Amino acid sequence: MGDLNHLNQLDNALKQLKDIHLPAAEAWWHLPLGVWLLLGFIMIIFIIIILLWPRLSNWRQQRANKKSTLQAIQDELQNIENRYATNQNELALLTSLSILLRRVCITVFEKEHVEGLIQDAWLNFLDSTWQGNHPPLSFTSPTIAALLKTSAYRQALETDMQHDNQAFLHLCKQWLAMVVKHHV
Repeated sequence: MGDLNHLNQLDNALKQLKDIHLPAAEAWWHLPLGVWLLLGFIMIIFIIIILLWPRLSNWRQQRANKKSTLQAIQDELQNIENRYATNQNELALLTSLSILLRRVCITVFEKEHVEGLIQDAWLNFLDSTWQGNHPPLSFTSPTIAALLKTSAYRQALETDMQHDNQAFLHLCKQWLAMVVKHHV
């Protein structure tokens, strides 16, 4: 009878067994917290890049424009100096530098309407644009001002004005470098 009892218990145990079922697949949104944080960080970076891309492109364009403007100014200044070295014409040097200053001002300071400025107003404007270290010699200093105001009416420069012409060339180089650095 012991065997029969044992068989009955086994039969009952077998009847209680159920089929094996695999657990349900876990949903994709049940990711660990670290994965969610990483995905959130990637999305934030992506959104920041999308929002800042126009500014970055604009900044690159401005930088390229600044480089091209600087190169154009340097090329023009070099051409003026080369022409002066070839022909030693002080009045042509003075006229060319004055024209270069005017062109740079019209380009860089377009809102100030510098086209119509003449004589003292023009020289005062040039001095007012200085940023940083102001050189001891300025456009309104008597020697440079006299040189600029009277050069159009002269056929040649006197010896003392030739020295002033070199000082004017040096002043123009400083001013142009400052304008490119601070205003372009």
